[in-house]
Amino acid sequence: MFLLTGIVFFSTIMYYLERDEPNTDFYSIPAGCWWCVVTMATVGYGDAKPVTTAGKLVATTTSICGIIVLAFPISMIVEKFASAQQRRPLRTTQLAQAQMSAAANNALLRRFPTRRRARAKRPSDARHDSLLSTVA
Repeated sequence: MFLLTGIVFFSTIMYYLERDEPNTDFYSIPAGCWWCVVTMATVGYGDAKPVTTAGKLVATTTSICGIIVLAFPISMIVEKFASAQQRRPLRTTQLAQAQMSAAANNALLRRFPTRRRARAKRPSDARHDSLLSTVA
């Protein structure tokens, strides 16, 4: 939206500044729009260029506004994408570590099954022993 507004604004200004010059490339506002798109996108084909000093100042302003409108948001998007990509391996590493820990825990429980049974029997054994002592 900002780019489209800038294109219409600067191409209209350029047309009105350059329309009376001989051999001008800005014979209409749509021709100025093409120049403005090329200038704001920092491509700069050179097929259209201003002749007057005021036109050159507008061209400089157009180029700077193009950098502001395009380059800053694009750099922010790229930075967010890069930070998300850097966080992704960290998450996969944490997931792999959790899986390895769970596998090691399962292997230990399979290797020493008596400990698991002993833990499960302790509370019931204590209750059973207390019942026996009250009966005797």
